Amino acid sequence: MTKSMNSSKKATKEMASSYSVSDISNKQISNALDFAMVGLGQWLQPGQIVQSMIASLSAAVQQVKALDSSFASIAMVTNYSMKEMWGTYDQYSSMAVELGQSIQSVVDASALYYQ
Repeated sequence: MTKSMNSSKKATKEMASSYSVSDISNKQISNALDFAMVGLGQWLQPGQIVQSMIASLSAAVQQVKALDSSFASIAMVTNYSMKEMWGTYDQYSSMAVELGQSIQSVVDASALYYQ
């Protein structure tokens, strides 16, 4: 992958150096490309991708657990089942968008109301 990135970097630099830009020097363009390629190279490392995916999945699981807990607190004080509470997810989602809040905040506010 490094070889293809280096050849891509070289081709991009050659193409950039063939253009005449009045306000930006070729050196500035070259430096910007170097910076972008280093950042891209670090981001594309397999370990970074896996860590990013794991972090995203972990955050999603935590959000679902928190939402489930909030739905459970509503279900305990009402006659709704957990299945029915999860069935209201779309309504809470729409309400959250309308209010400019997170779904969790809207469900928590509803739980306080029902209690």
